[in-house]
Amino acid sequence: MTTPLPPERIPASAVIEEVLTDRTWHARLPNGKQILAFVRPRSPQRTLNVGDQIEVWMTVEDFSRGEVQ
Repeated sequence: MTTPLPPERIPASAVIEEVLTDRTWHARLPNGKQILAFVRPRSPQRTLNVGDQIEVWMTVEDFSRGEVQ
């Protein structure tokens, strides 16, 4: 049996538009699409505010959310 490959991830820049919780935000990509930006539970907490420029990693399977780096 072969093991599946992990999903391919691509980087993108985004701007924070709304703070939802201490680990999730609404962000906007340069093409105008709004995404859910998040950090994983075991990652260090980030303090982000509206207007902050961030880099997110998105999988090619789901462009509606991205992990903040």
